[in-house]
Amino acid sequence: MKTLIALCGVALVAVAPLRAQITFEGHGGAGYSQVDVDAWGGSSVNDWDQVTRVGYAQVFFLKLGMVAIGAEAGNQYFFWYNVRIPFGSSTILSDRNVSANRVMGVVRFEGAGRVFGEVAAGAHLFDSFTDTGFAAAVGYKIPLAPKISIPIKLRVDFVNDPDVTIMPVTVSGGISVSL
Repeated sequence: MKTLIALCGVALVAVAPLRAQITFEGHGGAGYSQVDVDAWGGSSVNDWDQVTRVGYAQVFFLKLGMVAIGAEAGNQYFFWYNVRIPFGSSTILSDRNVSANRVMGVVRFEGAGRVFGEVAAGAHLFDSFTDTGFAAAVGYKIPLAPKISIPIKLRVDFVNDPDVTIMPVTVSGGISVSL
């Protein structure tokens, strides 16, 4: 993981002279996480909610024709559940929140007009473990000024946990600034 972060940093420094091609974006969104909560939480799951929230930043530092290459970092709250836990002669309920920070490499494909597609691959860093993952998105840019736009995306992530796959589907909006 440290190696991936270091490589992203080196890539940013290496392409610093190409400032005219650098784009910064910030995104926030929500959606639904497809996951087998019983498999994740065990047989004592009592209640759950699979609404997901996401916030992340992207930087695209190299553009080759209609393809932009970059990196992203952010956080995704996947779902929550509560479990029954024996406590002396009674049982208590304990809430568990499932979220992870993520660091991914991103490739964006600019389409006709304002439409774009993205693919990403990287790591989801949970509290005590790390899972690999990949994502695909389709988006639309709403221009505000020559170098400022609002990107809107529909994105599907696949978090490859050894026990349970988490597949959040999110809709996000943000702000994009090109230098």
